[in-house]
Amino acid sequence: MIPVSFGLRRFPKSMRLMVESQPGGRSALVAVPRPTAAPVQLFPAFRCRRKVHRRTIEVFLVTRDIDLVEAREVILRSHYLSIPSRGAYLACRFIGAREQLTARKAAFERLPKDAYTRSGDWHEPAGNVVACVVLDRLYHGNPTGREALAAKMHKSLAGTRSEIVERLGVAWISRIAVDAPYRDLGLGEALVRETMNLAKWLYPSPRCLEVITTEPADRKTPAQLRAKGRDFVRRAGFTRVEDSYHSSPQLVLNFMTGYREPHTARKHYYYAIL
Repeated sequence: MIPVSFGLRRFPKSMRLMVESQPGGRSALVAVPRPTAAPVQLFPAFRCRRKVHRRTIEVFLVTRDIDLVEAREVILRSHYLSIPSRGAYLACRFIGAREQLTARKAAFERLPKDAYTRSGDWHEPAGNVVACVVLDRLYHGNPTGREALAAKMHKSLAGTRSEIVERLGVAWISRIAVDAPYRDLGLGEALVRETMNLAKWLYPSPRCLEVITTEPADRKTPAQLRAKGRDFVRRAGFTRVEDSYHSSPQLVLNFMTGYREPHTARKHYYYAIL
């Protein structure tokens, strides 16, 4: 059995499987959807190790059911939107229990001691998934800000939503979620940065990526938002369209009351050309 990452679209019947030689004498199993299409690597799945703030993490494309469950739990407790029904998951975990537990302890001592720490991410065993992103294609909308991406690629935005997505070859990072004890450690930035290396593992292989973030309108001033050092998506290599735009209220979980509460919010659009 060869594990294939969750979220890959159905391949056409004309797909062929091939063994491809890679540098270092290694081989990979690839799928060739069409004679003119780029091959999609099925095995081995994407996996790498990165140093983030002197801590070692493993970043990997999710292929196991248990990892998918853990990644979805991160979204459920850490993201204001629900778990998506589709998409490929890129996740990360710490290499070494000591590094993870040390980071968790430091966050516990730094953050206010309230019901926030009742969330399960403060008590899970070391080694579980602690952050993830989900890659998909945005067919249900044509977001404000995509005009800048189309202009950069010299492409038209005429036609249906699906025609626009196919013409641009754009993949969408629909979720970025990091468990509360491990925020401000660079995990989100590391995951977003690695999405740029995933093109050959995805079908269809994207030519560009887009991200739409939503945050409470009163969190930062526009001047602070323009500062690249405070924007992890920009630090990861994405370009942000400077104008923010309207968003419906963001429902944020209040751990003291146990209810999600609406907050006025704004959206920002980012893109990266691969």
